[in-house]
Order: sequence, then C-alpha cells, then structure tokens
Amino acid sequence: MNGDSIHTASVKNSSHQDLLLKVAWLYYKGGLTQGDIAKRVRVSRPTVVRMLQQARSSGLVEIRLTRSLPEATSLATRIEMAFGANGLREAIIVEGLRGGEKSAVAMAAGGYLRRVLRSGDLLGVGWSTTLSQIPTHFRPGRHAPARIVQWVGAVGEMAGANAYDIALRLGSLLKVPVDHIPAPVIVDTPRVRRALLRDPTTRRTLARARKCNIGMVGIGVASSESTMIQTGYLTRRDLRAVARDGAVGDILLRYFDASGREIATKWQDRIVGVDLEELRRVENLIGVAAGARKNLAVLGALRGGTLNTLIVDLRLARAIAEQAGI
Repeated sequence: MNGDSIHTASVKNSSHQDLLLKVAWLYYKGGLTQGDIAKRVRVSRPTVVRMLQQARSSGLVEIRLTRSLPEATSLATRIEMAFGANGLREAIIVEGLRGGEKSAVAMAAGGYLRRVLRSGDLLGVGWSTTLSQIPTHFRPGRHAPARIVQWVGAVGEMAGANAYDIALRLGSLLKVPVDHIPAPVIVDTPRVRRALLRDPTTRRTLARARKCNIGMVGIGVASSESTMIQTGYLTRRDLRAVARDGAVGDILLRYFDASGREIATKWQDRIVGVDLEELRRVENLIGVAAGARKNLAVLGALRGGTLNTLIVDLRLARAIAEQAGI
C-alpha cells in the first residue's frame, strides 16, 4: 500500500469515527430518536442501530450506572441470566422480615398477577401455605381471566391453603367462574382414581386444566418439613424413600431431583391432578416459595425448565445463588 492509499484509509476511518460520535451524541445527549437521527444523517434506522452498537463496542461510548443495583435486583438479574435458557423469563425477589417472608412473597405474587393477567386467560391454581395468602393481598386490576381452574384435588387438612379454597377465593375477587376438582389430592387406590376421572365434573376440569396458559404453584421440600406429612397424606418413611431416590422437592406432589427430572413414587397413580409435563407446557408457570430451606427444591424446578416466573424472598434467593454458584 503506498502513502496516498494509507492517507485515504486514515481519512475514511477518521470520517467514520466522527460520524459515529455525532450519531452517539445526538442519541445519548441530544435526546433524538433513532428515526430522527436516521433522517438527519441520511441513513436507514437499522444503520443507526448498528452505529450505536459500534460506538459502544469500540469504546467511543461508555455507559455506566451511577448507583449499584440493589441486592434483590442484582440477584434477580443473575438468576434470570443463569436460567433463561431453561425457560425462566422473570425473577421477582422481595425482602421480608424474618418470619414474614410468606406474606411478602404472597404480596409480590398478587401484584404480579394484577400486572400480567389478561382477558381470555385460563388461570390454573395449585396450593401451598404461601400461595394461600395471595388472595389476601390481591386486588383486581383492569383485566380478569376467563376462568380459574383448580389444578389438583383438595388437601383436606389444609383449610384455606389447598387448591380448592385458593381458587374459590380468587374467583370471588375476580368475579369469574371457577372449575373445581371434587376429590382429594390423593385417593386410596388407582382404581378409585380411575373412577373419579370418569366423573363429568372432574373430567371437564382436568381438560380445562391442560389448556391453562398461566398458573401458579407452590414448591415443596422432600423432607420431614413437608406439609404433606403434617396433613397425613404422606409419612416420614414415604419422604425418606423419595429422598433416597434423589428427590429434592415437589410441585403438586410430583417429586423431582436436583436436575428437575420427575421421581417415580408409589402414590403417583393415585394423584388427582396435572403432572409435571403438563405444567411445563403452560405458557407462564409462576412458582412461589419462601424460606432459605427451599433452595434445593427451587433450584431443581429451575434446572428442570418447569418455571417461567419465580417469586421468592431475599434469603431464599441468596441461598439459590450460593448453591448454583452464580
């Protein structure tokens, strides 16, 4: 390359850099839109987008935050990035006083529902003690779902905290129809379950349950602290058996391991309700949980691609991040 060619290339590079600086200044300092800039410098809008990207990547423009992200926001962002490929789209982390985490999470879940619910939605409902507090904190917004669907049979010993009661209370607040499953969550034998599935009401509800595009579930632990032991549906021996098989948690009594794979249980053919594969097909499955002890269970659900939205308290989020190494 001769001297004239070098000089010409240098001039072209300088001219291009000057244009990048001008475009960047107009956008970041001048407040012009990308469309306005395109008209002013006589290029297409996609070209302006590429020039702004180039200005950042080449170091001509440096974007920095003047304040650090709050811890909850930082954790939420890291969890979203870590599990985005597994289907997680949004993590919401709330700070609650020790002992009041369930209420804080329920309040955040109620606010999230108010934000995302749209007319025509089919809202599926599971159960948990945290989930049971959502109706208390929920205030209807501009949109209401077409109907609410109970995803699993009732847990008789959990007054107010089972799927039947939660669905009924939300339906009353939203003034929409509710589809119930008139059966317990676990029945005595597979034969009884098959008979219940022939019942028109149960059959119709489960058919709608599989069409839900949005829904919320609690996340349980595979330990002696499980509410299913307290209610008498399962024994400590049952939970020790599934834990030996690798179970770390459950959603609607479907137990899964640290990778989110379902663990076969001796009661799975006696459950009246949807299964994990059906839940994974829901467009927006919202998981709510409170308490750091649930970190392994939530992590398994995230790794298994079960959840699209996660709402947890700050202590649990810290435990998840530490366990996942993120």
